[in-house]
Amino acid sequence: MINFGPRLGVRPWIFAAGISLGLATGVKWSGLYALAAFGILLVLWDVHSRHRAGVVHPWLGMFIRDSIPSFLKLVPIALVTYVACWTGWIRSDGAWDRQWAAENFGWWRALPEWLDWLPSLAHYHYTAYSFHVGLDSEHPYMSNPWGWIVQWRPTSFYYESFDKGEMGCTVAKCSSAITSVGNPVIWGLAAVAVLVCLIVWIIRRDVRPAVILAGLAATWLPWFAYQERTIFTFYTIVMVPFVVLAVTYCLTLVWGRVPDRGRSVSGAGETVSNFGGSRAAEGAASVDTAPSGSSGSGDSTALVRSSRQRFARISAALFARRLSVGLVLVAAILAFAYFWPIYTGEVIPFSAWNNRMWNITWR
Repeated sequence: MINFGPRLGVRPWIFAAGISLGLATGVKWSGLYALAAFGILLVLWDVHSRHRAGVVHPWLGMFIRDSIPSFLKLVPIALVTYVACWTGWIRSDGAWDRQWAAENFGWWRALPEWLDWLPSLAHYHYTAYSFHVGLDSEHPYMSNPWGWIVQWRPTSFYYESFDKGEMGCTVAKCSSAITSVGNPVIWGLAAVAVLVCLIVWIIRRDVRPAVILAGLAATWLPWFAYQERTIFTFYTIVMVPFVVLAVTYCLTLVWGRVPDRGRSVSGAGETVSNFGGSRAAEGAASVDTAPSGSSGSGDSTALVRSSRQRFARISAALFARRLSVGLVLVAAILAFAYFWPIYTGEVIPFSAWNNRMWNITWR
């Protein structure tokens, strides 16, 4: 107990992490990178916690006390969740490659009938991986990972042009499009938010931006090793939660904290709020003990006036900061509403579609 430290208990949040990472991998295989990154973070957290608690052998304690339970709570849960994402394919008789095992002879014929889907699913994964690893043909919407953080080249999934009278078009030319461009307000702030998170982590040693950056690095940086491949900006779908978290974290920094008004002292019949400064409290407290007829009353009045002025300045600054956060949120909502037609394939005038192409690389 002294050398290795205690066991850390059930920690149900690890189960939740396993489910979330399994779902992420079900959306995009790059979720595996996030699973690996957070598995490493879990190990480092456990070691750090034991070190701060004064455990003599924190690394050994982690391996003996935590490693196996944490692994079983995270990785198998993620795997089961990922396989569950394939339930529709498993239950189908005519899905792509679903009957591969039945149509080919091999060791899998010895498997029980309820597992007949397993070799077909494994073959599906092998063929999909082999195809994408070797894919390097040119594509008009292929993009480089360097531009993903600013949505430089979004993918156009669908575009159709209509003349007047077709599909409800009431002008000379209409467009219907589905484009994977992210919310311009959120992604416009993304690069700055990532930089701020990095600076705050280095200066403050705050674990929150470190976790956000770890998730972003795991879902973005590996793609730089495949820059010669045909890859697209919609691969950022696994990055999205961490981009949003980075922007949100930075907005909390702007939002600020309410001054501490819990400690107050009184003097000359007035309440003086202490905004974290002990001198104000000490000065006001000294008024209560000042002899009658002394200058304590004048000092108290000046102290109250100074405290009120300081409170007014803090309140004004806080209001301005929180107003700016509110404006960012409102702008993000309005931007989403504005770009809704090109997210859903709505038939709109060509000029309306063209107005939403803010960057020439979005076309």
